[in-house]
Parts: sequence; C-alpha cells; structure tokens
Amino acid sequence: MAEEISKVVIHEEIVRAATIPAMDNLVCLTANKEYKFNLGDPLKFTLKARGGAVKVSFYAGQSNVIYLLLGDGIAYNEDLIHPESFIIYFQSDTVNTVLEIIRWF
Repeated sequence: MAEEISKVVIHEEIVRAATIPAMDNLVCLTANKEYKFNLGDPLKFTLKARGGAVKVSFYAGQSNVIYLLLGDGIAYNEDLIHPESFIIYFQSDTVNTVLEIIRWF
C-alpha cells in the first residue's frame, strides 16, 4: 500500500493594523434619490442607518434594485478588506435619514 504524504502550505501575509478612524454622517435630504460616497481604501468599515431604513448598493444606479436594506438602527460591517477605491450608493424612502459610516485605515 502506497503511503500518501500531505503537505500543509502556510501563506504568511503581513496584516496591516487599522489605526486611523474616520467617521461620517451622511443625510438623505431627498427621499428616493441616490447618493454616493467614496469610502476610500479602508481595512474595515461599518454602515448604520439612523432615522429610517437605508438601501445600500455597490452598483451605480442600482440602489433601488440591487441593494442591502439596513433598517433603522441596523448595522453592516466588513473587515479585512483591501480595496483600492470603494464607492457605495445609497438612498432612503424617507427624508433626513442618516447613514452613519465608520472607516478604519
């Protein structure tokens, strides 16, 4: 019987620590109007809706078609990402809804 040898390959990647925070509060002044925001190149981010629901999309012109719905007080997080530039598109069915954004660089 032949003996199988298995190899374990470990890829060591230098992980850059996120040390610089940035915080933004974006107001949807007009209902059902798409807004956009460039997140830059964060290592992690959190989006949170305040004062109503917010539809968030990663595609221009699609925030009412292909979207993630954040209900009032609901947050969405991404961690360990490495984008070169990252734009989100968002809108709300109600006026003065706020999209809170915390980014770590």
